[in-house]
Amino acid sequence: MLSLSDTSRPLIEATLPVVGEHIEEIAEHFYRHLFTVHPELLDGTFNRGNQAEGTLDHGKRANIEQTSTRAHAGK
Repeated sequence: MLSLSDTSRPLIEATLPVVGEHIEEIAEHFYRHLFTVHPELLDGTFNRGNQAEGTLDHGKRANIEQTSTRAHAGK
């Protein structure tokens, strides 16, 4: 189970709504930068079908949302 420290919890709770509202933009920027800096990750590390369809970010978004929900529930 994911556990947040007393120092981290308020920061995570305060930023979750903003991150949630802008997750598509954050993910797009993150992956564009990641693949620019590390193009070798394009070969076999990430699902090429999802990349081509633009759904890679949606899968990662779901993972981030699930993780943040579990962290928030673990108060």
